[in-house]
Amino acid sequence: MAFDRVFAEKQGAFLQSKRLEAGITSQEKAARMLTELTGITFTKSAWGMWESGRRHIDGKLSYPLSKIVKTDPWLLTDGFQHIKNEKNHYTPFLELIKRNIELTDLIQLKMYDRSLEPSVNNGDSLLVLKGESEINEPTLVVMNGKTEGYWIRYIKPERKGGFTLYSLDKDNYPDEHIETLESINMLGKVINITRWL
Repeated sequence: MAFDRVFAEKQGAFLQSKRLEAGITSQEKAARMLTELTGITFTKSAWGMWESGRRHIDGKLSYPLSKIVKTDPWLLTDGFQHIKNEKNHYTPFLELIKRNIELTDLIQLKMYDRSLEPSVNNGDSLLVLKGESEINEPTLVVMNGKTEGYWIRYIKPERKGGFTLYSLDKDNYPDEHIETLESINMLGKVINITRWL
């Protein structure tokens, strides 16, 4: 977009307010954090250009910047103009930042059967944290299929050892006992379920 000084000044003021709210007292420290996060060199001067409204924030930097100042990437790039009360605003990005989860550690899948209804419906969108393999309580997991595709089931540890894989449709998908987690080729844990109404 063409440079818009009024927009850039408002964006810069929002960035500055979020930096200070995050407890980052200097632009130099913020620039150093951004350099460490992205592997690209940023200086106090570059950060200062954003906060003073002399340069727009590049959309490609919205996610790393949002992690540093602890806000939603959309709010940082454009949303600051559209909301009246930020405290009432929520998106999954805020939760990912809070939990320190990288986007590269996530995959999104779709539920393709009715085995877990009503807790997970056919067609629900599932956000999966890859590589999570410790199971201490009943947990919704995604497993690679034995021949192809993937399976989505609950798994719970048993008192006498091993684990039980289970669905909510016991007639068509009976419980299965397994001794170790390695035997199921687990892809990750489901951390969010989205259902369109």
